Amino acid sequence: MGDVGKLNKFLAELGGLRLDSFVERKLLQKTIYFLQEFGVDLGYSQGFYVYGPYSSELTDDAYFLKRQTEQAPSTIERSELSSDEKKAVKQTKEFLSKIEGASVETAYWLELLSSLHFLWKYSYIKDKTKEKVFNRLREKKLIRNTDDLEIAWNLLVRHNLVR
Repeated sequence: MGDVGKLNKFLAELGGLRLDSFVERKLLQKTIYFLQEFGVDLGYSQGFYVYGPYSSELTDDAYFLKRQTEQAPSTIERSELSSDEKKAVKQTKEFLSKIEGASVETAYWLELLSSLHFLWKYSYIKDKTKEKVFNRLREKKLIRNTDDLEIAWNLLVRHNLVR
């Protein structure tokens, strides 16, 4: 289990904890993925699954936090964010603001963005060019619009998440 108090604080800064739908759970996974990529170490490791990077530990902690919030809110440890953590929250918010819209659309873009980033940064691809990352992603999942790959890649470049 990670630091649930810290997770709670970050989620409060990023819009709260919602787990009622598949889309909300996907948004949680991808938001925390990018928060960690912008420099916050919450200790959640991700593997690549059907919908991109996924952490079962994060899911467990999120449901624990939800139960704790509903049943014993006074027991949630209160955490303060460091200046570096506040900076990472700001970067994450700026990044997310570029793709906010209907939650289903946001979930689609976050899945695409996190999948591209994960494959570029963590998978074994010799000579990690944009084209090789695109091809690896096409091998792993159906892409509904290949133009979206370029749009997503360019957004990752603008936020210094890929080169």
